[in-house]
Amino acid sequence: MTLNNTKKPLLVATFGFPGCGKSTMIQSIVKENPKLKIFDIFDYIEKYKDKNGNLTDEQKRLANEGLLNDLASTTGDIIVEYGTNYAELVISRLAEINRLKKVEIVLCELVKDVCIKRALLRAKNVKTRNRLYPSPEYLGEKFDRPFPQQQEQLALEYQLPVHHFDMNFAAHQLAKNFKVFIKKVS
Repeated sequence: MTLNNTKKPLLVATFGFPGCGKSTMIQSIVKENPKLKIFDIFDYIEKYKDKNGNLTDEQKRLANEGLLNDLASTTGDIIVEYGTNYAELVISRLAEINRLKKVEIVLCELVKDVCIKRALLRAKNVKTRNRLYPSPEYLGEKFDRPFPQQQEQLALEYQLPVHHFDMNFAAHQLAKNFKVFIKKVS
């Protein structure tokens, strides 16, 4: 059974800078929808990291391909958490998956400075949610990407619905807003 009334299962793809609140927002909806499947690019990236936490561009691409293949083959409703990398690859493949699932693109927007502060706090803390976060130096490149402009332009080119989500709210309000959004697109 899907959350939406169409024959296609729902796939909500969230994009945003580290620290914008994607994970917090997504976890809020899972509690009320235990059948909802959650995917996170970070889990796939972890599989390819070396012992020092480094990845090559090819390993990053392979991680993205692995996630996209799993999204295409997984049944039921899905929420996937992406960052801002590999926009062309990811959105072009989501457009292909849109034939099988109802894909909705969510651009999670928060002031870059706030995201950087949050991400740096996580980087100082060696483990957060049992995940290793990259060094503060590595984080710099993530915030130089043209988000959300690139993702929005690609989604429109591929005729995927785009939703701008203001992340400048307290966690409980974000959770409420996301629940209303999920109900609306379901």
